[in-house]
Amino acid sequence: MSDPTFASLQGKSWRLNTPDVSSELIGGEVVAIHLPTGMYYSLENAASVVWAAIERGSNFEQLVQALSATYEVDVAQAQIDTVNFLKELVDEKLIVEAPESTEGGPTEAVPGEKKPYFAPKLEKFPDLQDLLMIDPIHEVDQRGWPHTKPE
Repeated sequence: MSDPTFASLQGKSWRLNTPDVSSELIGGEVVAIHLPTGMYYSLENAASVVWAAIERGSNFEQLVQALSATYEVDVAQAQIDTVNFLKELVDEKLIVEAPESTEGGPTEAVPGEKKPYFAPKLEKFPDLQDLLMIDPIHEVDQRGWPHTKPE
């Protein structure tokens, strides 16, 4: 995804870059780990909404809709921020483009008032990288843990 624009992303979908990426939703925050590098990431608020929509197989338009349904943001700003955030996720190798566009799941609207909006942000943490890299989980074949590489 070299220089994405709104028009170039219409109808496209992404998926988590499994088995290289593992993630967990913990108290409203997504913690994601890129296993080959040991880098881990935090995604909160709007970023976690986009991540959850990607996990459901949502396309670009549905990602934007998820933001505008949950937060006080107009569609034009949500489109710009989604383009930038997707580029960052792809550059960090956390997501890859899905081979075929999917319809994804419906936007999960949050009942009540919309929340204040801040653009989706990916926080990157290298402080456990060395520790994660010595974990035997890296001694696996392409199927992932717990399938170890043949000697």
